[in-house]
Formats: sequence, C-alpha cells, structure tokens
Amino acid sequence: MSTDKNVAEIGYQLGYNEKSYFTHTFKRKTGMTPTDFREEMQKILS
Repeated sequence: MSTDKNVAEIGYQLGYNEKSYFTHTFKRKTGMTPTDFREEMQKILS
C-alpha cells in the first residue's frame, strides 16, 4: 500500500518468479487480487 512499486516488483521481492503465481497465491489467501487489495486499502485510509 505504501509503495509505488507494481505488483510484479513486489512479487519478485517476495521471491515469486511469476507475477501470475504471486497474484494467484495472494488472491487465495485474501480473497482479492493485490491490485484490488491496494485500491480497497486506499479507499479506507483516505
């Protein structure tokens, strides 16, 4: 939420080699994509 890095960059930093695998894993754990999560958190915090 507090970075201007895109989803792929964040996934790579966390050790995921594929953006799609990071997105899939994130969605399985949270129920939403990383992009949707970021947007929802920005709405809540603003």
